[in-house]
Amino acid sequence: YQSYKKCSEYLWDEIKGLDLTPPPFKQVQNSGERDMEDFEKKIHTFTTNCIKFHALGKSLVLNSAFAAESFINLYIRVTAPEEIHIQKGLLKMHLNSNFETKLKNMQMISILELEPINFQGSVIQRTLDLMTLRNKYVHADESSPHNNLGSVFFDDMYSLLDSKSGNPVAERMKNIFLQPDFKTVENAYKTSLEFVDYIMSLIHPDVKTGIERIIQENPIGFNTKTHKYSAVYKSDIQFFMMDTGDN
Repeated sequence: YQSYKKCSEYLWDEIKGLDLTPPPFKQVQNSGERDMEDFEKKIHTFTTNCIKFHALGKSLVLNSAFAAESFINLYIRVTAPEEIHIQKGLLKMHLNSNFETKLKNMQMISILELEPINFQGSVIQRTLDLMTLRNKYVHADESSPHNNLGSVFFDDMYSLLDSKSGNPVAERMKNIFLQPDFKTVENAYKTSLEFVDYIMSLIHPDVKTGIERIIQENPIGFNTKTHKYSAVYKSDIQFFMMDTGDN
């Protein structure tokens, strides 16, 4: 969970710094050689930023979805009773179920009391949409509206381009690389964070701090004798490794 969360934070910081504003096109029509060279440089920069965004944006969608699901997987593992850990097939069955089923079964396979999840609420609905988006990209579902850029109309053999932007070069780059768009990527990142915050708010205050502490550890270890989870390397281990000399 922590690795996906940190990757998401890094990717979002990188994406926020990209300039995705297409360069104006009309001003260089019928212009001189210098203006055309300047336009070509701007288009090159715009194209480069679009490609960066595409790589970072799709990765952020995936990492955000993975962070949300790995949080639930970790919660199930950490709070499952010993009996379920002994029956490895039973635990595996729950962990391999789809995301929505995991949420519905969380209370049933946990030793902790959890307030009821509002499946009609905005946070859960947006998180389920995020999982659907993740799945559509991974499986390349051509029929999905998530992968549809719109319709193209023709006048005989000639495609009719949208004249609103006035920059067919930039429009082509946007159709190729700004999918998903900035708003969708931003929503994926924020939804993942809000989902974890929402689930944590449902945990009883007496045990919430313990759950928060263990999900902050990376990696998590499992003691095969006691059937309990714990930190393999404590997050403050660097302080013990800084000692020098006779100490």
